[in-house]
Amino acid sequence: MNDNSIYKFEIDLRFEDEKLTQIEQLIEEKERLLLENQKNLCVISKQNELLSEVKNDYERYNEYIIKQKEEQLKALYVLNVYMNYLENHKSTTKYNAEDMRQQQTQIMDEINIIKKNIDDIISNNR
Repeated sequence: MNDNSIYKFEIDLRFEDEKLTQIEQLIEEKERLLLENQKNLCVISKQNELLSEVKNDYERYNEYIIKQKEEQLKALYVLNVYMNYLENHKSTTKYNAEDMRQQQTQIMDEINIIKKNIDDIISNNR
């Protein structure tokens, strides 16, 4: 081998060493990135579990509210039927009858408000 070819061989070896060093650095960088991504996934997974629990609590709370609203509706319907009964079967004065009609109107307004509240809760859950 002559000096020129030895020199060329040394340059090629240095070039190859540099390429290997760059590749090793890239591999290390990718490993760090993968580890970081794995940590992030763990954090996100825990957050998703928490959000899932919050969602379940929210759904149970909404179901409870809807049941309470439905109970209110039942009570108001019973009260309205009873007031109709009183108006039709008992002797009431003119003022009592007028007062009862106003109360029945208020009851029906409240029934409509509660129905709307239930519809709003149900539509917000979709």
